[in-house]
Amino acid sequence: MDHGQELERIRDVYNAEYRPDANDRRYDWHPRNPLSMFFRHAQEYALVSLLNQAGLDLENMRLLDLGCGTGGLLRFLTNLGANPGRLQGVDLLDYRVKQARSLCNQETGICMGDGGALPYQSQVFDLVSQFTVFSSILDGELRREAAAEITRVMKPGGYLLWYDMLQTTSDALRGLQLSEVESLFPRLQVCAMRRLHAVYTSRLLRRSWRLALLWNTVPGIKKTHAMVLLKNS
Repeated sequence: MDHGQELERIRDVYNAEYRPDANDRRYDWHPRNPLSMFFRHAQEYALVSLLNQAGLDLENMRLLDLGCGTGGLLRFLTNLGANPGRLQGVDLLDYRVKQARSLCNQETGICMGDGGALPYQSQVFDLVSQFTVFSSILDGELRREAAAEITRVMKPGGYLLWYDMLQTTSDALRGLQLSEVESLFPRLQVCAMRRLHAVYTSRLLRRSWRLALLWNTVPGIKKTHAMVLLKNS
């Protein structure tokens, strides 16, 4: 697939399916929708657990969020102690870049770009994060290029914070198992991992928040996402 066509396909998918009306809280991924809140809280808890396990000091790190969207992760990292002036975000969609710039600290750098050609010098970031970017890319070559770009901009000894789908039922997305993540990043070593979001969580949330919480504590239930912290050798 031509990379330009793939990038345009991704833009079309996000514009059609993930561009909510700010006043419509019925949309599943609206920040005030219970479904969005449930998944976000699970992500944040897992993220803090991985950072604490690795003993990372965010205050002194240069951070890049690939596919930063409206800047939610950047703002959360700031709340955890990251220096907003050492944060960068890049996104494929212009309207998300504009929202991120308006919502994030003015010292945080936000720009438009794609993962296959990051607009940064080599070996400048202590931590790079990507949340559900790679599952949005169907073209294998573009995935490999994005992985190579992430590795390029990371410092030796830097980290990748990876959160993505293990499985999906959407034709517009494709999940990745840990073995594929490791093959995309041969120079990186897995430090820690958390599997998140038990299957059928979305259905249960429409009935009961407590029931969904309980379901996610049952041992052996298959999970749909993984958060992984990897270190650059």
